[in-house]
Amino acid sequence: IVGAVLAFLVLFFFLGDIRSPIVVGLSIPISIVGTGVFLYLSGRSLNVLSMMGLMLGVGMLALATIEFRRTVRVSA
Repeated sequence: IVGAVLAFLVLFFFLGDIRSPIVVGLSIPISIVGTGVFLYLSGRSLNVLSMMGLMLGVGMLALATIEFRRTVRVSA
């Protein structure tokens, strides 16, 4: 929980508005739950390799959201 709050604050100060951290804050749990549902339905377990892939995916999702919001803000 502390990590989520710190990440929210860093994104808020980095991007300068409240909307972007909220988008990232909502998209990351949705992607984690979706991954868990997919793993459960496919009968696979959550092992070290899938955890590393999930961490990589969350990082890429956060970075893509930051870049997208920055691009939209610059072009608007």
